[in-house]
Amino acid sequence: MRDDFTAATIQTMRQRVSEKCSNPSCRAPTSGPSTEPNKRLNGGRAAHITAASPGGPRYNSFLDPEQRKDISNGIWLCISCAWKIDSNEQLYPVQLLLDWKSQAENLAHNEWCIPTIQHGGWNTGEELEKARSFVFAFGFLREATFWTKYRDGSVLPYDCFMKLQWLRNNYVGQNWNTRNKHWSFNPSIKSKQDYILFLLNHLVYQIQQQKWLTVVNNGNYEQRDIIFPFVNRYYPTEIENHLIQSNKSALFELLEAIDELRKQVDA
Repeated sequence: MRDDFTAATIQTMRQRVSEKCSNPSCRAPTSGPSTEPNKRLNGGRAAHITAASPGGPRYNSFLDPEQRKDISNGIWLCISCAWKIDSNEQLYPVQLLLDWKSQAENLAHNEWCIPTIQHGGWNTGEELEKARSFVFAFGFLREATFWTKYRDGSVLPYDCFMKLQWLRNNYVGQNWNTRNKHWSFNPSIKSKQDYILFLLNHLVYQIQQQKWLTVVNNGNYEQRDIIFPFVNRYYPTEIENHLIQSNKSALFELLEAIDELRKQVDA
């Protein structure tokens, strides 16, 4: 027997993310007008983070029925992304979906009745400088990826990963405050900073969990967290190749988000 969400729970779940897909790479609207004036179209789904019944993706036998159908166990997604997370549960673990949900709700909060940067009530000059400082902190990543021998994207240098890890440890989870020189109080900028930190946290966590092996000069193996193994030295399995592509996508999505913020503050 399935422990399905109630209609009230589903309605609250979708409204808490402004009826947009919670996958940060998608964010597609999930509702729209029907051709009939008194109806609307629904392209979303209240997906279970841990399955509604035994045998389902990410099923947790330790939850009771009430916990299983509680809103805390649900995430609002478009139909396509809901299918993806249940068809590839190894790529979409519980913690990742919880992160998606939290990020989507934060974005919805920041976007709700918020003026754009041009119409904000803040000192625009100060807020732009904060954002530029924030972008500058990630400058090493583009340099390491595109302007060194690593420009082919085959490997994320270990020292580069350590800097990413430092940024994650120092930025993610901290509260915005007036003493922080990087974080903006302008919601238009802050929402992009939130998204960048979400991508950063996901990328670092993903690489930490995989712990790729790199061959060192003496022929022994040591654990190093990297994006791609050297193909001529180490031959990944099909599953590892899939994870490699996932890492690459996460890295370039992070770079694209940083570039988007850079263009906004330099306009």
